[in-house]
Amino acid sequence: MATNNPLRKPLNRAEQLPRADVESRRGISLYDVDSAIFNYMNDIVVPKLKADNAEINVPVIYGNAERWKSAQIDGVYRDKKGKIQLPLIMFKRTTVARNESIPMLNRHVHYPSYQKYSKKNVYDKFSILNNFKPRQEVYDVTMPDYVDISYEVMIWTNFTEHMNTIVESFKWAADEYWGDKDKFKFKVEIDSFDKVMEMTDNAERIIRTEFTMLAKAYLIPERFDNEPTTKKSISTRAIITTLETDMSGKASADIATNDYNANKILYDYLEINNTKVNTNPSGYAVTFSGCQIIQPPTELDLTVEDTIKVYVNGVKYSKNYYDLTSTSTTITITFKVAMDPVTPLDTNDEVHIAGKFLLV
Repeated sequence: MATNNPLRKPLNRAEQLPRADVESRRGISLYDVDSAIFNYMNDIVVPKLKADNAEINVPVIYGNAERWKSAQIDGVYRDKKGKIQLPLIMFKRTTVARNESIPMLNRHVHYPSYQKYSKKNVYDKFSILNNFKPRQEVYDVTMPDYVDISYEVMIWTNFTEHMNTIVESFKWAADEYWGDKDKFKFKVEIDSFDKVMEMTDNAERIIRTEFTMLAKAYLIPERFDNEPTTKKSISTRAIITTLETDMSGKASADIATNDYNANKILYDYLEINNTKVNTNPSGYAVTFSGCQIIQPPTELDLTVEDTIKVYVNGVKYSKNYYDLTSTSTTITITFKVAMDPVTPLDTNDEVHIAGKFLLV
């Protein structure tokens, strides 16, 4: 791994999200392409054959080195007991080449993909009434490498009619996108079917057809240089603003000494502005430890509830939705159960408080 990489970005804690939430982070490998081609052939392309008023399923297998060599030498594929397997379709990947028709972009080029709504990010009536826009889940995806992957396919049957049925099905499925509609799909091209042979092995008639498939695919590694190729982030839903009074520098010098001394308690109170977060709430009550309430000066005509703002997942809740209690070292926010849209909190929620209190 390169340790002095000038192109590496500084660590951003906002991008460090649970891996379990990003299913697409695993990339697209050659195994994924092979699986997509195999499953589409087995489930969609290969037809069921009819023989003796019964339907026959045609097995599809991947030709590893041993199977492929045996099939090429003997002209047929046998099981462990030496029995010829008919009908049968065997395929294997032969070459992986660069797709010259699509411009290649390097791994430093990314494109964003947005997911506006999810189970954890619901756009409800409360959001509409308060003009809240939902946070978007942003997936930053690295541009893939576009490749041409070749496959050799061999088909064995007993009868010409069965072979014709299978070949017609493959030809009909050519120039289409093969794969799972909910996962990966790749365009597959088939030019011609050649090397059609009829053989006899132990007085058994065997018909074999060979052809080549070309899959227009793309590859993305799961990680490169110890960094994921797909990163997830969440857009900002709300900006929390607070009031601060700067009593340092020239501002302090411009204040008359006697005026500052006369209102010292008020100025010191205005300077206080702290925040606290609880990332593991439960139920309706949230307790913040290490906090001490400060009574506002009488000149401001404010209550303690007026000086502390409460946010749940970036959404501000007015003091009508909760009760605030405190001790010498804690502040507890208890949401009112009967008021809509208050719901029980869980470990996926974040509760912030900001305002006039001390951290002890």
